[in-house]
Amino acid sequence: MTLLSSAQDNHNNHTVEAPTPPAELEKAFLATTYCVHHDNSLLRIRPGMLSKHLDELLKRIGAEAWAFITASNPGCLALSDEENRARHSELRRAVLKLGFTCLNGYGLGDAGDWPAEESLLVVSATEEQALALGQQFGQLAVIYGRVGEVSRLLWTPLTAESTEA
Repeated sequence: MTLLSSAQDNHNNHTVEAPTPPAELEKAFLATTYCVHHDNSLLRIRPGMLSKHLDELLKRIGAEAWAFITASNPGCLALSDEENRARHSELRRAVLKLGFTCLNGYGLGDAGDWPAEESLLVVSATEEQALALGQQFGQLAVIYGRVGEVSRLLWTPLTAESTEA
């Protein structure tokens, strides 16, 4: 059985069906700090929180939105470091081919029981583009934000597939 919940997409004024993840999976994603390297500093992003420093950076470069995406460990299945590096390079190529600017980063869980995942902050991506990239690289979720708003955890359609009974 696929679990879905409706959510209003405030920027495109239409209702989207968002998968409902298992509570334990959601807890793990929310208990992660998503870090971005920029100008010899580290910007930290937490789902459900506003990132003042990231907002300031985006305003300086004339951007309104961003997405934090990894290609590592698709479907929460651990891959080798070599496989994850290759997938990260492929993600970077895909993002640049789409014409986006990206910054290097990583996600690090609070529990410390999962390795840091090399990631990209994709500048100016829409929610739809972020979800499509996440799904293309086998991810269950991405982090998405807009200037002046709290960051949000967005579940890809792969989450619904992973919860089917």
